[in-house]
Amino acid sequence: MTTLIRAEKICFSYEGTKILDEVDFDLNAGEMVGIIGPNGAGKSTLIRVLAGILHQNRGDIHYSSEAGKKIHGTELSRSISYIPQRQEIYWPLLVERTVALGRFPHLMSDQDLNEEDKRVVESAMEATGIVHLRDRPVNTLSGGERTLVLTARALAVEPKIILADEPVQGLDPNHELQVMEILHARVKSGCGAAVVLHHLNLAIRFCDRLFLLDRGKIRASGKPSDVLSSENLKQSYGIQAHRIEVGNDFFLLPWQRI
Repeated sequence: MTTLIRAEKICFSYEGTKILDEVDFDLNAGEMVGIIGPNGAGKSTLIRVLAGILHQNRGDIHYSSEAGKKIHGTELSRSISYIPQRQEIYWPLLVERTVALGRFPHLMSDQDLNEEDKRVVESAMEATGIVHLRDRPVNTLSGGERTLVLTARALAVEPKIILADEPVQGLDPNHELQVMEILHARVKSGCGAAVVLHHLNLAIRFCDRLFLLDRGKIRASGKPSDVLSSENLKQSYGIQAHRIEVGNDFFLLPWQRI
């Protein structure tokens, strides 16, 4: 199994406040990993550090066995796609042009899209079901449609790694499943994905492993059935939940605060 990201003892502080405290994290090709935890646990900070948007104060990150600080920014941008948490888009760029932005890391500064780039853009729009929106200004779309456009832009990079920060935030159940199914399908084609999620049942349904962050530290990691134990739910989320078995799977019904 190919390790795409290995992060060791990651620390990050902001204005004197410690956000991440010696966090270890790894992601392999062909798997989807969920980053879960209560509000303020450091989930978004961790995924932004992994994406190279923020720089850790201490610790090491290796991408495909190469130290992060030794990888040129262009090479990293060709390997990693980042889907941000907030989907506000204010400029009237057409959907097709927005998706095509995913090809820019592969182009020279004065180079136009070639036929292969256009094929990749078309394939990304087909995979996310937005071909019919190609000529719409992206700022006129619904929240769910904008999420699909940004997901298509991420796929157009043809990345080895997808890092998504709450990609289903504010979506209806149909769009939640659609986005997760799109990411899951891309993972099964060989890339790796790390996804910040608050929806625990989506984490159970789609993730191979979970990392439970709590106050900047990893409380637990491993299979969803192990990480989402009654004790971890109590200690990290302050809740009790009913665990309901469905065949070989299960889901959780949060029932009461402790």
